[in-house]
Amino acid sequence: KKKKPVLDEQEQEQINETIHIAMEFNQLLKFTVWIDGFFEEITGAVHYVNQTSKLVHIVDTKLESHRIVFDAIVSVEFAD
Repeated sequence: KKKKPVLDEQEQEQINETIHIAMEFNQLLKFTVWIDGFFEEITGAVHYVNQTSKLVHIVDTKLESHRIVFDAIVSVEFAD
C-alpha cells in the first residue's frame, strides 16, 4: 500500500485542463488513480464531468464505465 500523493494547485489545474481539452477533441486519456492505497491506470474517453459531485465519468477502451472522484486522480496524460 502507498500513501495518497498530495497534489498542489498547479497540478490540479493541469489535470482539469487536460480533461477539458480531451473532452473537446474526443481524445483518449490515461488516468493514474489512487484507490485504497494502490495505483490503477485507466485509459479511456471522458464521457462527463459532474462538478457538483466531483466525479469524472470515463468509458475505457473495453467500453466499461468508471466513475472516479476528482481527489483520487493522481495524474492524467494523453494516451498514445
